[in-house]
Amino acid sequence: MKISHGQIQSVIKAYARQPAGRKSIKDKKGSPAAREDQLVLSRVSREMRLAMETVARWPEVREDKVKEIQTALATGNYELSGEQIAEKILARTLVEKLL
Repeated sequence: MKISHGQIQSVIKAYARQPAGRKSIKDKKGSPAAREDQLVLSRVSREMRLAMETVARWPEVREDKVKEIQTALATGNYELSGEQIAEKILARTLVEKLL
């Protein structure tokens, strides 16, 4: 899409014609007051943030679990059924769809 100089000028004129209805907030002395942005989080948002921070501190790889499985594989004691694998795949798929 090409934008011409004329189109740009039309947009500028449209914005220039907008009413200057916005009044600045004045402080007690009559000069424009500085406004601060505020963010208010709900209780649920604060709990979610706390949960996310807690999960972020967990290690990416659970070394103890890896060692346990490696030992079981090496000794031939690691048994896993196809049903268990399918359950994990389906559970993970559902979690990803929810997120």
